[in-house]
Amino acid sequence: MDVLAVPQKREEGWYLSLMAPNTKGPKFAWLDPSRLYCNSQNVFDYCVKDLLKPFQNETIDLVAGIDAMGFILGSAVAITLGKGFLAIRKAGHLCVQICTQDYSDYSGREKLMEVRVDVLKPGTDSCVFKCFNSTSTGASQ
Repeated sequence: MDVLAVPQKREEGWYLSLMAPNTKGPKFAWLDPSRLYCNSQNVFDYCVKDLLKPFQNETIDLVAGIDAMGFILGSAVAITLGKGFLAIRKAGHLCVQICTQDYSDYSGREKLMEVRVDVLKPGTDSCVFKCFNSTSTGASQ
């Protein structure tokens, strides 16, 4: 079976099967989007367009993606929209003025995320892209 094969009939979400299967068990998310990035048949483009559908009537000035899988999809969304991209990082990686936010990771441990503040202007409408946001394993959620 060709794991990168694209079906002739393409209904909404048809590419989700390319992200399966989960072979590592229930503690891992069932989707791994990395296969979409390796496909040369515009599969990634279909995914990005579908992700944007709920935001068609929204004002978005900036797209933010959460470390690390959110960087890939978030930056693709930003490019598609012609907007800037803001990386939300795990704490300790930025050497500029930052704002932090605590969160609980997949294991329940409290951690911090950080974002640079010099690019955030009052009134900025942002879309935080967090569909793929497991910050320790890279697993999708």
